Amino acid sequence: MKRLLLLAFALFTATLPVLAQDDDEMEAPSASVKGDGKPRPTIDLNSYLLENIRPPARKSAKSPAEARLTVKFMVDEFGDVKDVKVTKPSGYKELDDEVVSIVEGTPKWNPAMRNGKPTKMYYTLPVKVLLEAAEEDENDAAAQKADRTRERKEKKQEDNEEREERNQERREKKEKPAKEDDEDE
Repeated sequence: MKRLLLLAFALFTATLPVLAQDDDEMEAPSASVKGDGKPRPTIDLNSYLLENIRPPARKSAKSPAEARLTVKFMVDEFGDVKDVKVTKPSGYKELDDEVVSIVEGTPKWNPAMRNGKPTKMYYTLPVKVLLEAAEEDENDAAAQKADRTRERKEKKQEDNEEREERNQERREKKEKPAKEDDEDE
């Protein structure tokens, strides 16, 4: 369940597909040609990434609670994902490697179309992952809780001692007038 709460993905924002052209075809595609488009996943990419990415723990308590990275890959004319590279690392090498591996393992995509024919196209995918609390965060939290509990107990003990002293003083004051009355008789 933590995974569901810890992962948030920013997909399709700032996706920048770029046509992958063979060296012999260097003409730019015409924007007016119908059927042109970028590649599309055949699955719910958010769900796929959510199910497969295991977020690492933060490096320290002062580290950001999320990691962002960008991967770029080619979807060939057959819908296969190839040439997956991290273009903007997250700062967590294991997370970067895991995302590359997961993207490489995605099912076939619907390829980009150019002049009505499938074509290669690069696709840029930004990914945002919420990180788990660092071990030291959990240890610090547990230590802080233990400190607060100990401080409360000490304070309670001090309050009880003060209360007992006040009660003792009151008893002594009550006994003192009674003793004086006994001496007067």
